[in-house]
Amino acid sequence: MTVDPATPKVQLAVVAGTELRFVETGPTGLVITRTVTLPGAIETLRWAGAEPVVLLSSDASDPDADRAHFGEIGKITATGYVPFPRLPEATWKMPKPKNTDDHQDPPRWHLYVTASQEIWQGRCEWGFVGEGMDCDAWIYARLAPGPLKITRKEPSEPRPRGLPKIAASKRMTLALAKFKPRVAPDGSKRKPYDILKCTLDGKTVELPADHETDGSFDSVAGFTWLRTEPPMIQVRSTFNGLYPGLTSYAIYEGCDKIDALDSAAIIGGPKDMIAIHAFEPKRVTVHWKGQLIGTLPDADFVSFAP
Repeated sequence: MTVDPATPKVQLAVVAGTELRFVETGPTGLVITRTVTLPGAIETLRWAGAEPVVLLSSDASDPDADRAHFGEIGKITATGYVPFPRLPEATWKMPKPKNTDDHQDPPRWHLYVTASQEIWQGRCEWGFVGEGMDCDAWIYARLAPGPLKITRKEPSEPRPRGLPKIAASKRMTLALAKFKPRVAPDGSKRKPYDILKCTLDGKTVELPADHETDGSFDSVAGFTWLRTEPPMIQVRSTFNGLYPGLTSYAIYEGCDKIDALDSAAIIGGPKDMIAIHAFEPKRVTVHWKGQLIGTLPDADFVSFAP
């Protein structure tokens, strides 16, 4: 694979189990510059300036999670992993909510880093069981800067960085079009909806390919260019069902859907970088201005440095 010699240097943090790998982009592709091993699986990663801050997993089903470190928050400094001192149990004491008897053990934890780089830890152990455990009795503690502050108000984090604008392929055109569905055998009739007409090298197809046969499909909501050549796009569609208006994302190379990238996460980075994180199998591909720079296997998630 040839990498553009103008590719800028950008730093990423890549999580793989209990390892945090620092990766740098550049004219030679992707280079792992440093690996830090932590005492438990990493659940969340944020940045406080140039330093990553991590929350260790409290998922009892995770083989890499260590109960002695459940919910622990720490910084990754030049010397390695430095955990914040664990707060006294009394910090999180609160009366049992009147509207629930559902107790979460171990508690649910969350990490927040605000725009002013305040580092907060959230904890919840009461909620209700539906599709999973929905916690609704959170307490938040500011770990840095001091002094310690306790509140029931959720800290506010900055919005995620958006995706850069990628040039469209000259070989491929995309256009939203109104589709009038045929009457179903039972006589029912669907209202017209939007589909995407994809033309590559003179051949046109309709996306998604199963829009007529998928009874839950509602409409194509839009698309985003991810790579210029070979052309790659993300298509946003809405669906009806248990949760009407639910948005689903699919990735296409040319006009062909990539099943392996179903529900893949798209992360915007600085200097026109994006990362595409696939889950089956786990891997991250990094792109600059629509060109592939490299692939990182066995990645749980990835985050660009500010």
